[in-house]
Amino acid sequence: MWLVGLIFIVGGAVIAVGAVFALNPLVKRSHSEEHNTVFSNSFTAVATLFAIVAGLLVFAVVGAYDSASSSASNEAAALRQMYQNSQVFPGPQKVQAEDAITEYTKSVVADEYPLLADGTGSPKTGDALNNMFRVIGTMTPAPSWSDQYSEVSSKMTDVVALRAARINASQPALSPVYLFLLFFSAGATVVCMSFLYMENRAMKCVAVSLMAMSLAAVLFLMVEVNSPFSGEISVSTDVYTQALEAMAQIGR
Repeated sequence: MWLVGLIFIVGGAVIAVGAVFALNPLVKRSHSEEHNTVFSNSFTAVATLFAIVAGLLVFAVVGAYDSASSSASNEAAALRQMYQNSQVFPGPQKVQAEDAITEYTKSVVADEYPLLADGTGSPKTGDALNNMFRVIGTMTPAPSWSDQYSEVSSKMTDVVALRAARINASQPALSPVYLFLLFFSAGATVVCMSFLYMENRAMKCVAVSLMAMSLAAVLFLMVEVNSPFSGEISVSTDVYTQALEAMAQIGR
């Protein structure tokens, strides 16, 4: 991730400096006050457009990431509560419920998470979920543990909804069209800045490259977080492994 980020940001600066030198002959020919006035207005308009578009899309990307993270955390918490409440079940039912809940949780980590990077769920995890429903749903609770059974059944329904939300959130938040719009707007901003005339070319290179690095950092963040379950900045399996560890402690 750090190497890709460095390539994005340094590459943006290199492109910006290249644009300054490539466009410098055109700027030299018309560096009157009117020239800077025209391109200052153009730069302001393009930069404002980029800021608006980037702000809206960052909100969408971060919202999708937070939704995916929240779904995973809530699902892991629901599974842990199911396991905890099943401790009052009679011996055979308790073992069956524990095994079904544990099997599903392990399948989420081992089978489903690798597929979420491609935006799909795992059939094996779906089978484990169906098995959990068959095992727990066919139980006939006695009055002594009916309340806990109702809690387990309620949380099991929540797990279905949370899994569906997690799989839906694994899709990229932004389509290639939006990403193209972002890159195009950033490039247009750099070009407009390069057309401005400054007597000191070194200072102009510094100013344009710093702006390009800032834009590249935003683009890198957008690309890296666009898919919540892929890349290094992704929703991890930690909440599920922690739930499994808690289940192991409870079952002792």
